[in-house]
Amino acid sequence: MKKENPFFTYLFVFSIIAFLVTLYLNFELEYNYITNNQELVDGRVKETNKRTLYLYELKGEIGYLGIIHHFKNFVLRKDLKYFERFQLRLQEFKESLKSYLKIKDITKLESLKLKIIEQTINEYGDKIHMIKKNLDLNPLELDKFVKVDDTPAHMAINWLNEYLNKRKAEEVKLLQQASNNFVFRAKVLRGITFFFFILAKAV
Repeated sequence: MKKENPFFTYLFVFSIIAFLVTLYLNFELEYNYITNNQELVDGRVKETNKRTLYLYELKGEIGYLGIIHHFKNFVLRKDLKYFERFQLRLQEFKESLKSYLKIKDITKLESLKLKIIEQTINEYGDKIHMIKKNLDLNPLELDKFVKVDDTPAHMAINWLNEYLNKRKAEEVKLLQQASNNFVFRAKVLRGITFFFFILAKAV
């Protein structure tokens, strides 16, 4: 009887073990990919979505049927209902602003832009009390008396819009890079797995 060469026995055992190890690594890679990307979705993307929501709320509270809208109506009509509506929207604005500023990874530049918006809105808040104390003036006189330059606030909002769009674009790029890296590593591991599988069959 021909004696079996121990080298081929060892090679066979090694091939089987290597095949199982690379197969495990393949599954591990897929699991880590899913886990890491889930963390990405739950982390950075989640924070961007919060920013988008709070900025949307801020713009709504400032614009049409918001703070500036009621301010101008109070100047023109001197009806106290617009003063009350202004105060309500001002409180909502402060709550949204506070929520935005609490975001854990907020940047210094974001905070600065939000403070610029806050300063402008606070100026409206001060001026509306001046209107209330001078209702005897006509609308044209009142308008000149309480005029607010809101250009810095508009510029700050535009900057925040652009910043959030940039963040979203970066997140899409990161996801694409992660996907490309995963595909490459998966192909390499599957190639190695196939090699050891063929080697084990040939021994």
